[in-house]
Amino acid sequence: RWDQVRAQTDQGSEFRDAQKVYFGLFEELHHSLNTAASIEVRSDREAMLAAMKAAGQALYRCSLELRNDPEVVLAALASFPLSLAFASPAIRADRETILQAVKINGRALKSASHELRGDKEI
Repeated sequence: RWDQVRAQTDQGSEFRDAQKVYFGLFEELHHSLNTAASIEVRSDREAMLAAMKAAGQALYRCSLELRNDPEVVLAALASFPLSLAFASPAIRADRETILQAVKINGRALKSASHELRGDKEI
């Protein structure tokens, strides 16, 4: 992915400006997720959904409610395949969510419930 970003930086100052804004927001969000004062952010579905698309490894920082939200978990998986390990037990046992997760990345099966890991159809 980074090779594509580097290649695109040659496309002009407009892209570089947008890239600076994106990385600035990402750093701010990363800092918010790593502070105790971010309970509101960790429970904000829209903010966390956007964060998961960029940094799925931060799923463990989401509120328990959001770790039980299939859309948030699948967004995290798209950017970090191993993030299913941080999802709620209910999500890891949900057959439909696991089917979608495995389509995104087969390694997600490692974090599925024991029962689903043995499911031949998955």
